[in-house]
Amino acid sequence: MKNLVKIIIVLGISPFIYGQNSFTITEAIDFAIKNNTNIKNATLGIESAQQKVKETTGIGLPQVSASGQFQNFLDIPITVAPANAFNPLASPDDLVELQFGTEYNATGALSVNQLLFSGSYIVGLQTSKTFKAVSEYQKDKSIIETKELVMKAYYGVLVAKQTVSSMSEISSTSQKIYNETKLIFEEGLIEEDNVIQLSLNVLNSKNALKNAERQLQNAKNVLKLQMGMNQKETISLTSEFEQVVTSLNPEESKVDPDLYQNIDYLLLNKQLELSKLNVKYEKSQYLPTLSAFFNHQQQALRNDFNLLDGTKPWFPTTIWGLNLSVPIFSGGSKNAKVAQAQIAVKQNENSISLFNQGIAV
Repeated sequence: MKNLVKIIIVLGISPFIYGQNSFTITEAIDFAIKNNTNIKNATLGIESAQQKVKETTGIGLPQVSASGQFQNFLDIPITVAPANAFNPLASPDDLVELQFGTEYNATGALSVNQLLFSGSYIVGLQTSKTFKAVSEYQKDKSIIETKELVMKAYYGVLVAKQTVSSMSEISSTSQKIYNETKLIFEEGLIEEDNVIQLSLNVLNSKNALKNAERQLQNAKNVLKLQMGMNQKETISLTSEFEQVVTSLNPEESKVDPDLYQNIDYLLLNKQLELSKLNVKYEKSQYLPTLSAFFNHQQQALRNDFNLLDGTKPWFPTTIWGLNLSVPIFSGGSKNAKVAQAQIAVKQNENSISLFNQGIAV
């Protein structure tokens, strides 16, 4: 009784331990969408693009930093000055040594920078958002391609199974005929050549069966690869052959045949948009960049190591201002970059034109 209970428990939890290994065509596709490596990478690509948008946006937000410094002058710097500057009676050639500074210095500073205008920042922000859209299209394309590959691989397994079944029947029939013919030969009713010929047929049919079984295993491995399934796991298919053939029918395909909804067409147009933005970016390098800054600093100057003594003063320095950078001459490199970007636009336009021609054929 205890053993029976153990068996029931094992059978009850085994689906959770080993996972699903029996799939209809729809279940295989759903499994692939969740586990296929290309789709996983495409999803990560979207997440990366989202972070890129945040990164680019952050460049235009205030940049705040803090810093601190401590210095201990073992030898305070010395400078010299003419002695007659302090004593009119001193010789013009005499010099007096002067020490400026304190033995212990500490500085704490806060710095804020704000970008006010940058053409490249504006275009970069537009580009990062467009790149995110490209990543989303690439995921859609990966899903579409994975669905098609899984359906074809599923179909391939079913075809291989039918081949194995046919070869198994042929091998069984060949063996049966051989056994019956051998008995007739032993009775002396037929020639030995007939038996030898049939034995060769049995051998050939067995080899063909083994080859079909290898092809079936290879087909299953391909299907597991497309689904993102562990190759060590077993897999069985439950959809009927006719159902899978119907799913492969172009009229039953889930891919929208409309040209303007075709994922490749959408990707080409987004690529064209990116190349045009690149032209704008390269042209923006001719524009000036304006930013504002604010710095506040507190400095402690001591001859004794009492930097944290609240009765001793800290000396402040506060400054704000503007930074303006105006490009004047780049040796023609900016012109060359703009020209390259414009050529890329023409190349993308040619690709779209070629795609349209291919659809029209």
